[in-house]
Amino acid sequence: MNEIEKTLRYSSDEELGKATLYGAVYAGTPYGHLIDGSVASLKAITAADVRAFYQQYYTKENVVIGLAGSFEDSMPALVQGDFAGLPSGIPTHPPSRSRRRSRGAT
Repeated sequence: MNEIEKTLRYSSDEELGKATLYGAVYAGTPYGHLIDGSVASLKAITAADVRAFYQQYYTKENVVIGLAGSFEDSMPALVQGDFAGLPSGIPTHPPSRSRRRSRGAT
């Protein structure tokens, strides 16, 4: 909360400007908020909310593994094994963003 209340509002003009821009670009969509959250949302969240989020989204069906670069041949199996312990659940997808024309576009 301190980051939002103090740093962003009073000592980081560039970050505040970007947050304002993103808020305008994504207004009316699920993406139209600070990544860090709002002061109101941070004050309202509970441990039960965090647990419910974890149970809903941290499942085998929501994992996409991508490996790149140089690694041992055993690495893919090792990484898959690391995620195999996650519980099963219903796959979820991020909400789609509606397309809007900017007011200045022709």
